[in-house]
Amino acid sequence: MRRAAMLFFLAFLQLLQLHSCWFIPDTTSTTTCPYGWIALKNASTCIRFNDNLLNWADARDACYAAEGDLLIIDSNLMRKEIKALLKFRPKETYWFGLNDIENEGVWWWTDKYAIPQIEYSTLPWGKDQPDNLNNEDCGQINYPSYKRGKWSDGDCELSYKSICQSSRIDYPVYYVTWCPEGWIPNLVRCIRFNDNYLTWADARAACQDAGGDLLTIEGTIMQQEVKAQLVFRPKEAYWFGLNDIENEGVWWWNDFYPISEQKYPRFYWGNGQPNNLYNEDCGQINFPGFEIGQWSDGDCEQLSKSICQRHNTVKTFYPVSVCPEGWIRIPKKCIRFNDNSLKWSDARAACQDAGGDLLTIEGTLMQEEIKAQLVFRPVESYWFGLNDIKEKGVWWWNDLYQIAENTYSRMPWAYGQPTILYYNQNCGQVLSQALKRGQWDVENCRSKFKSICQSSHTGKQRVNQFKLFITYGLYPFLVSGMSLLDKTVFFYNVISKRDKLNVISFTEVQLYRDKESLRSYLLFANIEVPLCS
Repeated sequence: MRRAAMLFFLAFLQLLQLHSCWFIPDTTSTTTCPYGWIALKNASTCIRFNDNLLNWADARDACYAAEGDLLIIDSNLMRKEIKALLKFRPKETYWFGLNDIENEGVWWWTDKYAIPQIEYSTLPWGKDQPDNLNNEDCGQINYPSYKRGKWSDGDCELSYKSICQSSRIDYPVYYVTWCPEGWIPNLVRCIRFNDNYLTWADARAACQDAGGDLLTIEGTIMQQEVKAQLVFRPKEAYWFGLNDIENEGVWWWNDFYPISEQKYPRFYWGNGQPNNLYNEDCGQINFPGFEIGQWSDGDCEQLSKSICQRHNTVKTFYPVSVCPEGWIRIPKKCIRFNDNSLKWSDARAACQDAGGDLLTIEGTLMQEEIKAQLVFRPVESYWFGLNDIKEKGVWWWNDLYQIAENTYSRMPWAYGQPTILYYNQNCGQVLSQALKRGQWDVENCRSKFKSICQSSHTGKQRVNQFKLFITYGLYPFLVSGMSLLDKTVFFYNVISKRDKLNVISFTEVQLYRDKESLRSYLLFANIEVPLCS
């Protein structure tokens, strides 16, 4: 049984040598906001505008339900950022966490902590505020009578929109390690076997010409990884970087640095090695007279094969993409609601000025995401990228590409839409009314409505278009969730730690192409695995 398991493992290693990418989980992390929240640039805070009209207590309960609380603005940088975000919204009032419910004139952030009185004069109150008119105890921001972003006190029982806040979420950072064609990924480096018979010096020169040097083996893990590779090679000696050319008995890795004598007993010498027979000063591995992977010293002028190493290319990628400040992260794109009422063409221009375009909704998952976002929005209509401006009944996303006719019947049209009664109704809207939430209709492009912009994920650099590859040897790939990018991804062996959200085993995903088969894992996904070629 043990022999069969070893044969399977060795065959698996041989299969994986065909690939040149692997992934290394790292202990560092990055933070981002939950889907649907806006990341603030100058704070570790996420915010969300709730456009439902509620009294102050109910608004706070709504924030609680979304795992947050009413907004606390406790720095000048945060004030400026909230003020900048309010420019994209209509001039109306929002509840936030400020209040003096417990003791008139003593202001608190929700019920968490009191604001020191010494700071009262620095708070951005509107003119003559706070005035406690009719026992006003709850904080408002952006009241129409005052300048944008100014604060006022208000009657806690009146109904207004509100602003929630939540903390950012920590996610692990992963690295993509890439080796050139012909090289084998091996922990934090790439290795290559040179089957030309050369002297030690010529073998080293050949490695250097290829952008590397002779192999160095530092530690048990590296030794085991190289040994695993040698299983597939003929039983013969290979030069590597070990040598005592400069001073007999003082071992160096190439000519970079001497090896501490304390490490000598931990060298993987073959029996009776090193013996310095005939002034042997150069290190060999896998000499036929010893076990696989053991070391020996050899005559530097002898002709042998060799093993090169070089640094791999390490590119950082992040489990979730980062949206620009003020945008909402949803899968595969960022969106932003523009609450200024504009014609369709002007709404599109505004999106383009902000680095994006009007929203396109392609697929059921994206439709459901937008529908979920509209729960927090007032009962209104929003322009998005759908239109048949070029030819009546021929639908496009903006002017970028035409929608296939065989998908028309699957579009989530509202009842009676798209209408053909009025020739000039050519621009698409998404509705937010409760019974029609997320449904589409068309309207005259010259009418003025709010709109939804989209932008690509930005921020941290991402690595695109890989095939998934799992490292071999002692370290299976560890993941806490996976987002399947498309149906062309092959899964060879994906294993996660049991203390993570879910465990994907080898048998569950071996050579799966069907995204639907792994739908349940998407619910817990917090990384997007790139594809590696």
